[in-house]
Amino acid sequence: MNNLFFIILLLTFPVMLYFCIRGLISFIKKNKPHGKKMLKFLGATFGVTVVSFIVFAATIGPVEKVEAKPANAKSKIEDVIVPEKETEPEITEEEKAEVAKKEEVKEEEKAALELKAKEAEEKVAAELKAKEEALMAESEKKKAEEKAATKVKAKEETLKTEVPKKENGRDLTLTKTVKSIVKEDFNKVATSKVLVNDNMESDTENNFIVLPHLKWDVKNGAKSTREMLEMYSDHLAAKLADESDVKEITIFWEVPYHLDGENIAKYMYERSGNGMAKVDVWLAPLIRE
Repeated sequence: MNNLFFIILLLTFPVMLYFCIRGLISFIKKNKPHGKKMLKFLGATFGVTVVSFIVFAATIGPVEKVEAKPANAKSKIEDVIVPEKETEPEITEEEKAEVAKKEEVKEEEKAALELKAKEAEEKVAAELKAKEEALMAESEKKKAEEKAATKVKAKEETLKTEVPKKENGRDLTLTKTVKSIVKEDFNKVATSKVLVNDNMESDTENNFIVLPHLKWDVKNGAKSTREMLEMYSDHLAAKLADESDVKEITIFWEVPYHLDGENIAKYMYERSGNGMAKVDVWLAPLIRE
C-alpha cells in the first residue's frame, strides 16, 4: 500500500508544475477564467500530494531484522509434495476416424447450402432478365405498331393531295423552279419528285397546285427536325408565291433517320394576296412534341 501512495506522490509533482505553468501563461495572456481554472486544478493536485505524503509516512513501519537460519535447519520446501502431472488419454484411431467423418459431413452440408443459395440467386436473376426481355419486346412491338401506323397515315395523306394532272408545259417549268430553290437554298435536301396538278376546285385556267416531295437526310432530334422542316417549307412557299398561277402548295417531307421510305411531315399553303398562308400541318407521331 505504501508503494502506491509513494507513486502517487511522485506523479503529483509534474502535474502541479504543469498546472502552475498553464495558469501563469493564462494570466499573462489576460485569460483570467482559464487561469483561475488552472489554479483550482493546482490546488486540488497539491491537496492530493499532501494526503499522499501523510499516508505514505504513516504506513512506513520499522525495518524487520532478518535472522540467519542454522545450517542444519531443514527447508520447508522438502515437505511440499509436488503432484504428478496428469497424462492426457490417447485418442484411438476409431475416434480420429469418427471426428474426420463428422467434419466431412459438415463440409458436405455447407457445400449443399452454398449450392442452394447459388441456385436461388440464379433463379432470381433469370426471372429479372425474363421480365426485362418481356418489357423490351413489348416496347419494340409498340414502336413497330406506331411505325406501321405512321406509314399508313403517310400514305393516306399523300393520296389525299395527289390528283391526276394534265400534261402541260407549265408543270415542267414549276418543277425546275422547285428543284432550283432546293439546290441553291437548302442544305442536305434532295428532291424526290414534284407534282404539278390543276386546281379542280377552280373554274379559271392557269390555277395550279404544286406538291414537292423532299428528303432531308440529317440525323437530328425530333424538335430540331420539326424546326428545320418548317423553316424550309416556309422558305419554299415564299419563293413559289412569286409564281402567280400557283394557288396551293403541299410539301411532303421524308426524313430517313426517323422513318425511312415514308413521309414524316406535310405542310399546306394557300395563296393569300401576293404571298402564301400556312393552312395545315401534319406531323408523324415520331416527331411530335
